[in-house]
Amino acid sequence: MTHRAQQALRSPRPTEGQLAARDILWFQATYNLAAAYIQCDLEREERGELASELPSATLWARLLVRDLEQALKFIDSKTGSLDPQDEARRAELTAVEGPALVLLAGLHSRRLDGRGVTLDDPVPPLDRDGVIAAAEAEAEAEAEKYLPQDLVQGFLLNDPARVSYRARFNLACYYSALAAMSQVEVDPDRLLRQALLELRYAVETGDLVDLAIADLALQELREKKAPEFWATLGRERPAQLAGVLGRVRCIGPSFAGRLAREGISTPSELAERAGNEQDARVLADAVGARSELVKRWGQLAWMMTHLESVGIDGVNLLDEARVDSVKALSRFNPLALTRLIAGINEAFSIVGSPPQYAEVARWIRQAKTHT
Repeated sequence: MTHRAQQALRSPRPTEGQLAARDILWFQATYNLAAAYIQCDLEREERGELASELPSATLWARLLVRDLEQALKFIDSKTGSLDPQDEARRAELTAVEGPALVLLAGLHSRRLDGRGVTLDDPVPPLDRDGVIAAAEAEAEAEAEKYLPQDLVQGFLLNDPARVSYRARFNLACYYSALAAMSQVEVDPDRLLRQALLELRYAVETGDLVDLAIADLALQELREKKAPEFWATLGRERPAQLAGVLGRVRCIGPSFAGRLAREGISTPSELAERAGNEQDARVLADAVGARSELVKRWGQLAWMMTHLESVGIDGVNLLDEARVDSVKALSRFNPLALTRLIAGINEAFSIVGSPPQYAEVARWIRQAKTHT
């Protein structure tokens, strides 16, 4: 596999336009391949084996980041406003881009053993050409071209659109792994606090909790901050309080339990109690969530209550596609949205079978009648 990745990095590349049109499954599969090599490497390290999968993981991650950046650069270079198909394509690529950038930063920090990492100094925003050049460089030269925080602080965090829940989860893994490295120049306890902060954001939806329990990259956090780690995952909650709202990914069982204690257990009750900004702020204080998140819950609950056949699976798909209000839904092209949620479902396995064009078009028609 390493040889194949080396060939792919050095062979004549597709044009930016060809990369922008490439099936999203290629990007998702390449990300999963690099992530699998990392987990394999961590497992071998835990067993005390000398063989390393780090070179394979790094090569595939570098290839992925380069191709993503070239594809996105092509889409952003189009003159005028993007059409709905381009917007949908950009959203698909960005959903993979954030986690991929953190993946590459984590691999780079493992090669450097944590050296040169800081949480204090702001990093100037990087342009795409600079990141592409760095990703193409040979491993020996990469340390001279950029540091891990260049990708994390100077690129990822300069664009909120890149910082998805999965990207936040990867950031938690990144900081946790850094805290265990021997040459790290930042206080390990501070890195673990940062990891907890990122993890708290990442598990708001609830669907990454099981992954957090098993991921070896979070082992330092699980061991050194055990009470805070388990409290962040909400494992102390009574399971029976989760109810139907616990199946909504951006609510999750933990927050569903807190909502139940406030007398909210159905979408209609949530829509009524978080129907405007003032109500959302009051409810946010009661359940210990951000008001922006609670407002989002209310909008999704409203769609479940008023749009026929959307249901929990539908709002989970729409929310992951950043279509989190009836107004946003009403503006979408049916074909573009059908393709977008199909790609997202392929990446995150939200439902067994994503909705087809006719059903998505019906959602949009209904949304238009409410705006």
